[in-house]
Amino acid sequence: MNISDNGLELIKKFEGCRLKAYKDPVGVWTVGYGHTAGVTEGMKITKAMADEYLRQDVQTVCHYVNGMDRPWTQCQFDALVSFGYNCGLGNLKKLTRGRTSDEIAEAMVKYKYAGGKVLRGLENRRREEQALFLKDAIGELKEEHLTSRYVTGRIDERKCYALNIRKEPSKSAHVVEVVSAGTEHKIDVDKSVEEYWYFKDIKGYGKKDFITIV
Repeated sequence: MNISDNGLELIKKFEGCRLKAYKDPVGVWTVGYGHTAGVTEGMKITKAMADEYLRQDVQTVCHYVNGMDRPWTQCQFDALVSFGYNCGLGNLKKLTRGRTSDEIAEAMVKYKYAGGKVLRGLENRRREEQALFLKDAIGELKEEHLTSRYVTGRIDERKCYALNIRKEPSKSAHVVEVVSAGTEHKIDVDKSVEEYWYFKDIKGYGKKDFITIV
């Protein structure tokens, strides 16, 4: 397998692109989306060159993920390559070794620390990688399968940045989807469970206090 354009766009979103060489935090000359091989002071590149460097640089991670010899979906593959490109092959090995796909998704969001502190940028990236990793598992919610009374709710970004949609209304249940702040979502008003909304078709919940009915 190889990373898709969607996977590359996720990496680009968080890496950012600089077309003139700069020193990274540890003093290594860098250009494009984190490219370091052969980069020297004063070096300048085009956007097309930056894209090509990225395609080349991710191949080491792609090769590693392919070497696991597991039946990844394209979305899972892309998410793991993005994770490995950011966190390194050592952390990618720790993330995947001995874990099922469900367990990998659960553990992925824990890699959000730098210097012992949570970094919002890393936290957001892990959430998006997790959502991509889980995308193929939940499929599309089809209108013809909706049997209960639904309203549309919007995740209140003033109170949270994302909600975990789980298989069952339990905080320990497997996360099948991450809904970002500001995103509209169908809410089954006939299946509320205590302070949680219960989504019948995908068997999940979101905290009611964090959802505004629209």
